[in-house]
Amino acid sequence: APRPDPAFAFLPNSRGSGWKRRDSGVYVTSQCVGAASWFPCNDHPRDKASYSFRVTVAKPWTAAANGVLTEVIEEGEARTFVFDARDPMASYLATLNVGEFGVLESKGPRGIPMRISHPLDASEGELAGFRRQGEVLEFLEMILGPYPFEAAGAVMQYEPAPGALECQTLPVYGRGCGIEIILHELAHQWFGNSVSVDLWRDLWLNEAFASYSEWLWLENTEGVEA
Repeated sequence: APRPDPAFAFLPNSRGSGWKRRDSGVYVTSQCVGAASWFPCNDHPRDKASYSFRVTVAKPWTAAANGVLTEVIEEGEARTFVFDARDPMASYLATLNVGEFGVLESKGPRGIPMRISHPLDASEGELAGFRRQGEVLEFLEMILGPYPFEAAGAVMQYEPAPGALECQTLPVYGRGCGIEIILHELAHQWFGNSVSVDLWRDLWLNEAFASYSEWLWLENTEGVEA
């Protein structure tokens, strides 16, 4: 059965990288080499592919994966969710999440579909930053150019988690992430996901551009002195 890669289990509050089963369901965050914990792959950022997901879960559970939700098949007490991620994607950015989620659905710039999967008990305070995701994408398009993918979703985990990961089209967040972290992970869709590093040792470049984008957002929303 899939289980986390223990390579990063030394990090605070970490249970390893890749496939993680928790009380509330399943979450997948695989940076750097956790993708091999749940499917066979080369697991290097240079080796990209398109992906399709067919995920069957018992009701009332739901699934969230990369790309566009193209079909939901009702099968008695189960449902199958079909997602297509047609743009090339590094394996560590693939994610699959299962839980009893609520979903915020809306449109981003140029009609980009946005699906925010969140705990049923999420507070308005926890959802506030995600309700501004369209605004964040408009800002990032202004400074970085057109959003590079077909969808722009998110998953908020039930349990606390250290930070977030910029899974392609579907960043996965711990509870309590504010708008700066949301902007950071969305900036990675350009730098890190669409434009990827050639070697793992260059991963700091992904973080540098995303962190710089945070500063530009702060300047735009609160002024130069902030």
